[in-house]
Amino acid sequence: MSIDLNTCKAGQKLRRRDGEVVTYVRFDEHPRYPHVVTRDNGFETVYTTTGRYYVDCPCHNLDIVEISPIESETVKEIANIRAQLEQQTKKLAELEDKLQATYEKAKPWSPKHGAYNVVYSGAIWSDTRLLGADMIRQGRTFASEAAAQRASTFFTFYQRLVNLAAELNPSGIPGGDFHVVADKDHKFKPLNNGGTAHSSKFQNSPIALFETYEAAQKAAEIMNRDKWSVL
Repeated sequence: MSIDLNTCKAGQKLRRRDGEVVTYVRFDEHPRYPHVVTRDNGFETVYTTTGRYYVDCPCHNLDIVEISPIESETVKEIANIRAQLEQQTKKLAELEDKLQATYEKAKPWSPKHGAYNVVYSGAIWSDTRLLGADMIRQGRTFASEAAAQRASTFFTFYQRLVNLAAELNPSGIPGGDFHVVADKDHKFKPLNNGGTAHSSKFQNSPIALFETYEAAQKAAEIMNRDKWSVL
């Protein structure tokens, strides 16, 4: 295939013998190497009209061996539109990610639920047909049986304490300034802050279930008798 660089226009692509594609730049008034091309890195090289890198070398690795057809204006326009579309698509994706992050941040929290449900008796049911809004809201549904079993121990433990508080408090209503805690030997006893019969730390707290020290003490004795375990 004969090469005639006089037919080239600025910007036209040329392929060298080594496979690299270069770009035609301009025609210079040089007696032997009047054609200037450039590589992607901006480095310019000059050639003979027949595409030779060295005029006296008939087959050099850097010779021009192919002239690519000139792109039409339509092809260039399509390429520009495609590039703009890709840029806009990328920007749209970034905005969607930002919007999603804003939505996740603003989305109100709702409780998750699983296939294992702890009912009020402490039993674990895995029938999802029994799943109700109250069960989810109260946090009695769990993704694993192990988690449900742990929660069952918690629920029944505090249900028993609330029941004892209702039985032993003078008013018959759970709530007060005293609670039952476990010591290092895992035995239950009334909460006694610094040797006093009153703990301001747990005053009016949901876990302070007993109105008097005596009621909390009696509850601890019952819990020990019935061999309740520490959570």
